[in-house]
Amino acid sequence: MKKITTVFCITVISVLLILTTGCGNSDSGRKEGEIYGRCYPNNTCNDGLVCDTESNTCIKDDTVDEDAEIPDNEDFDDTNNTEADDDTESETISDEDSDSDEKNDTDPSKNEDENWKDPKTGLIWSEKHSIPGPATLDDLVSFCDNLVEGGFGDWKMPTIDELRTLIQNCPDTEPYGFCKISEEAGTLSWYDDLDMWRCDCSWKAEWTQQIGKDEFIDDNGGYYSKIGDDQNVALCSSSRSDYGGDLWLVSFGSASIGITSLKDGATIRCVGSYSRQKQCEGLPDGASWNVFSSIPQMWDGSSWQPADAASYNEKPSDTECRFICNPGYKWDGSKCALQDLKAISECSHGSPTPCYDSSSGLVWSAKAPYEMLHYDAVDYCDNLVEGGYSDWHLPTISELRTLIQNCRWTVTGGDCRITDDCLSSTACEYSYSQCDNDCNGIGGNGGIYVIYSKFGDEGDFLSSSKLTDYPDDVWGVNFDKAQILSFGTDEVYSKGSVRCVKKVNVPCTGLPENAVWNSVSSILQTCDETSCQPSTAGVYNETPSKTECRFKCYPGYKWNDSKCTLKNPEALSECGPESPMPCRDSATGLIWSDKPSEMMMLDDAQNYCDNLVEGVIDDWRLPTIGELRTLIVNCPATEPGGVCGVTDECLLIDNCWARTDCKCRYGEAAYSKFHSKFMYELISSASKTGKIISGFENVWCIDFSEAGIKSCSLEYGQTFRCVR
Repeated sequence: MKKITTVFCITVISVLLILTTGCGNSDSGRKEGEIYGRCYPNNTCNDGLVCDTESNTCIKDDTVDEDAEIPDNEDFDDTNNTEADDDTESETISDEDSDSDEKNDTDPSKNEDENWKDPKTGLIWSEKHSIPGPATLDDLVSFCDNLVEGGFGDWKMPTIDELRTLIQNCPDTEPYGFCKISEEAGTLSWYDDLDMWRCDCSWKAEWTQQIGKDEFIDDNGGYYSKIGDDQNVALCSSSRSDYGGDLWLVSFGSASIGITSLKDGATIRCVGSYSRQKQCEGLPDGASWNVFSSIPQMWDGSSWQPADAASYNEKPSDTECRFICNPGYKWDGSKCALQDLKAISECSHGSPTPCYDSSSGLVWSAKAPYEMLHYDAVDYCDNLVEGGYSDWHLPTISELRTLIQNCRWTVTGGDCRITDDCLSSTACEYSYSQCDNDCNGIGGNGGIYVIYSKFGDEGDFLSSSKLTDYPDDVWGVNFDKAQILSFGTDEVYSKGSVRCVKKVNVPCTGLPENAVWNSVSSILQTCDETSCQPSTAGVYNETPSKTECRFKCYPGYKWNDSKCTLKNPEALSECGPESPMPCRDSATGLIWSDKPSEMMMLDDAQNYCDNLVEGVIDDWRLPTIGELRTLIVNCPATEPGGVCGVTDECLLIDNCWARTDCKCRYGEAAYSKFHSKFMYELISSASKTGKIISGFENVWCIDFSEAGIKSCSLEYGQTFRCVR
């Protein structure tokens, strides 16, 4: 099989195959004078052909005897021999042709600024782009990788399989047609996989519109392209053939699949997807995905939905980016905050960070990646975010000393007196024997190397503690010999290593109803292998403490050894639009509960009130109609004492109720003391004939959307509040 080597973007139609050296816009592909080619300037054609002047195309001469010779396939191949001389005249696209092509290369169903979407494949296609020659596949790939178009920034070069999804009206070359060329199937061989009869539709009658004869008109109108690319368009793929590494292409002049070099450039459409699997982003420290770390997304025209940003949600999902906090952590609205210090690693040589030093109650960061001066070290820790925490600080000398081990002079509590409470090099009896050279790594240990840092650190580490007698210097630790030394704050040779530290406040737990912490809601703990002290469980204690979890009762409540009970109802908030529950209506002396989140049938509502414990009150009941009327405002007719006759003493509908007297205008005002303008029914414990007993079908209720007193069926659930 010969390879056709035209100069630029010439789509050549043959009974064997279409090949081109440039994926681009081309002319019809036939030379002047040939069958179906253009006529010579004097309206003549090769022997056996005549010029159809209307279309300026060479066609068969109907006046010639049936046995007249016409160009056969061999002659056609010879005319387009790939071994043509360098001076072979080639066709190029004129500016006029190019402009015309751009006008035709549109999909009338899509907006000007939209990319073409294929709902069958979920792929999005860019506009056509010309890459000048000579080019390489890397040039094409790079162009698509960097393309931003239609709001998308994740374009790529299409494979031959993806390009084939754009073909229509040619079953042989449409996806999974008889043409075997496919990167997905691994069949990209020019020699083994190309079937010359099954990889184009160049001789099929449906190729274009007919002109009343057996010829084709020049413009196929985008017949073979879903997007509307016409016979002048050939698009390159990223799939390579074994014929010199040339790229496979699709030419929409005949829905043919062929190969091309890129010496004269290429025309490409980049491909994306408006349905894709996207990696979730933003997993915070101390958290895990719930359950999937990637989700399917769809493009809605302006953004990917759902968002790929992580959000906290305890309910698992395979369609949204959700996370949960790891054991020992709790979501506080912005991060997974540490709840149990035993949930993170104990600080040791090689332990992950942040880690917890149970002996000191401190949490330590990773070692900084470089040495720095004192002031840079302070800024580094102040701006550090690690393990979900941003409140790190450069350790004091006492905090830094807690990392020293195996040296009795300088460990915490050792003879060296340099601490946060004593920072003078003279007044604190800083001496050679106590602080800076007694433990030297091998002396007194039989030549055995000693590790003086809990982390196995070596070298100088800076603290934030300045010498009181030399404020331009700071204290630090050299872990090579467990020495406590002073360092300058601005000399280059005084740079040191850094670990940041933080004290962890663990939230207190078990705050009962109607109580408040006294006076902190979190405390510092120290943990060993079995427990942490002090406990975070809240205990009643009227004496304030910042080191223990203590609570006290609200004013008006008293502690009865198990809960804060109400000792003074007047201490409750006045009932109103934003009042906490339970609340007290001072006009009536009634205490009202919160409204349940769901409607209930009458029996369920009665049981709910009977068993309700709210605000340590446990003697709730369903209100009577008279009590419910005390909640009405802005409607004199149905407020207590109004003309509506329904009361606890008058319950018969025939004697006590009148439609015009027992309601106000719908939605005209907020008719409830709790301010809900469109609040619906609240049921009472009074029926039309008396107290509710088994078998009654209706109950009096109030519809607060119109302040209406009416009869409600027991067949339906209602809203309600309990009262005492």
